[in-house]
Amino acid sequence: MKHLLLLRERPSAGDEDGGARTGVRAAETLLEGALHDPEDATTLRRRDGELMLEDGPFADFDEPVVAFALVEAPDLEAAVAVAAAHPAARSGAVEVRTVWEGFADDEPGAVPAPGTRPYLLLHANPRDRDSAPPEAVDASPIEWSTAEPTRRTVVTGHRLRPADAATSATVRVRQGEAVVVHGPYAELAEEVAGFDLLAARDLDDAIEVARTHPTLLLGAIEIRPLWT
Repeated sequence: MKHLLLLRERPSAGDEDGGARTGVRAAETLLEGALHDPEDATTLRRRDGELMLEDGPFADFDEPVVAFALVEAPDLEAAVAVAAAHPAARSGAVEVRTVWEGFADDEPGAVPAPGTRPYLLLHANPRDRDSAPPEAVDASPIEWSTAEPTRRTVVTGHRLRPADAATSATVRVRQGEAVVVHGPYAELAEEVAGFDLLAARDLDDAIEVARTHPTLLLGAIEIRPLWT
């Protein structure tokens, strides 16, 4: 099973180039990256059919996401053990989320072209889906991923299972002891529901790809550049 680790630290805890924010570097690690600080984020929302751009992340956190890692682990508890070994668990927290496998995860992604740089799309959906419009429920991320220019830009992506005690946990290591809290990192109206890694020329290019994603029918997309 795949699990996404969202590494969370207070802004002063990491170094300026993101170097201290990665470090799983184990056999379980499939992908990892360090993000620019939240003030470099751009959040997209769609209201009454109009695309709105906001500076900053989709939600304010005392411990914002500063890096991510995709790991392979047989179950949530094994992923929690990987998270507890990460340096971010000592200086901040590691949010562990179970990937919802089956969304064309095995299809080959785009190969980063010369002149592109990596951007992470963090999809934020409402925790309460009962009020979602029919077009949002019926929308398919798979159709988005195979359309132009998406398929030339998205390197990889995964949807996450809704955060509950069986699919999510937050791990902190304090005085050498792991403190694990099962369930969502925070009780907010919106939660991280998936991610896509892009190879885009610039922010405008990343926005152009993200603006047609069905997430915008009911939630928001946070775009974050990665340190390279």
